[in-house]
Amino acid sequence: MQNLLETVIEELEAVVKDTGNAFWNIPPATAALLQWLIKVHKPSRVLEIGTSNGYSALRMAQVLSHSGGVLYTVESHAERFATAEKNFARAGVEGLVHQVKGHAPEILSSLEGVFDMVFLDATKMEYQSYVDFLYPKLSIGAIVVADNCVSHGDDLYMQKFLQFMKETPLFSSVLLSFDNGVLLAHKS
Repeated sequence: MQNLLETVIEELEAVVKDTGNAFWNIPPATAALLQWLIKVHKPSRVLEIGTSNGYSALRMAQVLSHSGGVLYTVESHAERFATAEKNFARAGVEGLVHQVKGHAPEILSSLEGVFDMVFLDATKMEYQSYVDFLYPKLSIGAIVVADNCVSHGDDLYMQKFLQFMKETPLFSSVLLSFDNGVLLAHKS
C-alpha cells in the first residue's frame, strides 16, 4: 500500500507544480505538520472537513496506516469528491480513509463516535460552526487544526473565529504563520 500511496501523492504534488493549485491543496510543509501531529498524538479517529482531491487525506493516511488510526473526510462538491474517490482507490487506502459526501454543517450529526483530531480546510466562514458543533464529539485532549487562518485573516468571520479560539477556556491554541497560516488548538 505504501508504494501506491506515495506514488499518488507524488503525482498530486507534480500537478500542483506543473499546472497550479486548482484543487487548493495544502502546501507540503502543512502536510508534514499534520503528519507530525499524528505521529506524536497518535489519534485513533481523525476527521477532515474539506477533502478536495484527497491530497491532505493521503498525506495523513501515510502516518495513520502505521498507527492503526482511521480518517473520515467530508466533501460537498461532487467533482472533487469523485476525484478524491479515484485517488483513494489508486492509493489503496480503502478501510483507512472513509469518504463522507455532503455539506459539513448538514452531515456532521450523522458521524458517530468521538474524534481525536480534526483538520478544517473547507468553507472558512463556517469554521466557528464546525468547532461549535464538533466540540462534544472531540475527545479530551483532541487537536483541532485549521488551515488558511493567515491567508484569510482579513475576513471578519476568520477574525471572529481566531478571537474565539484565543479567548475560550475550551481550547488552548496557537497561530502558526507559515504557509497559509495554521491554527493549532488543544481541547482542554
